[in-house]
Amino acid sequence: WYGIPGSKAQKFTSTMEKLMKLRIKEVPDLEHHITTQINPQVLLSNKIPVCKTTQSAGHFIVTFPQAYHCGFSYGFNCGEAVNFATADWIDHGWQSVHAYRLKFKREVFSFDRLLF
Repeated sequence: WYGIPGSKAQKFTSTMEKLMKLRIKEVPDLEHHITTQINPQVLLSNKIPVCKTTQSAGHFIVTFPQAYHCGFSYGFNCGEAVNFATADWIDHGWQSVHAYRLKFKREVFSFDRLLF
């Protein structure tokens, strides 16, 4: 796994837009696609810290709001992802909804329905 702290999300986004300018014109929400990866060395050279870890059997990886992450398998595996949030993540949800709307991207589920 590779991860970028949420505190560097804006720096990551602006760097990605600079590096992939032409591709983003074709796919405006490219940062949300799971098919895009940037070499960690390129991120480090742009002053974006990169954390890395290897997940072993029985271990969990927890990501936090605005933290970009990616992972890949070294062989056969069975992967499962579970998304959950505690009440203190509601503000992050609102920020995400706002960011999606600016890019004309639909929410995965209705944030309004979730709350009311």
